[in-house]
Amino acid sequence: MSSGDEVYIPRVTQLDSVEFDKEIAQVLKTQVTNISKVTPGSFLDILEPEITALLKFYIWKISVHRMHSTFGQHLLNLKYEGTLPRCKSYAWCILSIIPSYLKDRLGPKLSSHKTDAGFHMFYKIVQQLHIFVRVATLYNLLMFLRDGKYPTLLERVLRMRPVPASEQQRIVGYSFMTRELIWHTLIELLGNMIPLFNYYSLQRKVLSLFSKSEKKSCNREPVKLSFGDKCVVCKDTPILPHHMGCSHVYCFYCIQGNLLADINFQCPACGFSSENSQAVAIAVNTNQSTLLP
Repeated sequence: MSSGDEVYIPRVTQLDSVEFDKEIAQVLKTQVTNISKVTPGSFLDILEPEITALLKFYIWKISVHRMHSTFGQHLLNLKYEGTLPRCKSYAWCILSIIPSYLKDRLGPKLSSHKTDAGFHMFYKIVQQLHIFVRVATLYNLLMFLRDGKYPTLLERVLRMRPVPASEQQRIVGYSFMTRELIWHTLIELLGNMIPLFNYYSLQRKVLSLFSKSEKKSCNREPVKLSFGDKCVVCKDTPILPHHMGCSHVYCFYCIQGNLLADINFQCPACGFSSENSQAVAIAVNTNQSTLLP
């Protein structure tokens, strides 16, 4: 492959390699953090910026310096174009480690002393430099989306362009995305269709098929509440007892909730159906303790 040939690499592949590098560094840092949890004292917490810098240096030593590619690029069959000169490799190491180390180590101190006369001007310079780097990073991203070269600002500054490490190119499969879209569409369809079905009416019809033989004759005499009566829906002591025309008692919330959900609601005990409910006249028996005052 000649140096003048334009090599096309999908942008998603280059961005994925950058994300892989971040994840690898974060995994190593997490392992060190887990060690610090079982270490007495705060020794590792104090040296966190130095430890992070050492981890980045180790990653650079065994990846960019040795293989001429980052771990993320190596996983995606990429490498830096041509033979990477030592000066660029060392510059990559310095520019990727030193600025972030100084920010982690000196940043809190500068923030706490930014009102001091001696640190105010230096803090302003550092802040303006930080803003400049952010703007340059945004500009580099826009340029990368346009021409597909140099996914990071550091690579553009050092002119280190990722190229394929071999003829085999990464094949992006969309089968997983297709399955996700199908499942999301199915869930959305079910979410829109389920409210159209009256669950309580369907439940009543299904239960009536299996409980016809258990229905008892209904007594249309006035309902009198006595000690020990239970709500035929929740099987508990009725609260604000009501009835709907048969001899069975319901809680107010049980009967009203079922009538609102299913206008053809039937008594679970006798199968009587009515659209209205009435309060139960409480029978006061001097020989028994009354249920309600």
